[in-house]
Amino acid sequence: MNLPKILYWITTVLVAALFTFSAKMALEASPEYMEMWKGFGYPDYLPAIMGPLKALAVIGLLIPRTSFLKHWVYAGLAFDLMLAILAHNALGHDLTLQIVGTVLLFVSYFLYMNKMEFKSLF
Repeated sequence: MNLPKILYWITTVLVAALFTFSAKMALEASPEYMEMWKGFGYPDYLPAIMGPLKALAVIGLLIPRTSFLKHWVYAGLAFDLMLAILAHNALGHDLTLQIVGTVLLFVSYFLYMNKMEFKSLF
């Protein structure tokens, strides 16, 4: 296995771990989590939708095959992280986890694009 492939899997597994944790929190909907969620001004029903979607995104991210769907997974996770940065920044929270997650996601995507063949898109 070459170095780019190893780095790809390390960053991808770290992103998957981050979003697995996030999906678990959304699915459990603990009172502390829901209180934080209300502080963002989002509706109460949104974690029930976001939790399963994040879990599905983790599965899509970890499937080793290249596919057009994986681009949508990366896009959805990038949007989620960007919105998380904006929401946490508005409340004055620490942004370290969101920024590290964003960097890992973009490194994972860059390494994925380098190993993918364009003919597999169609």
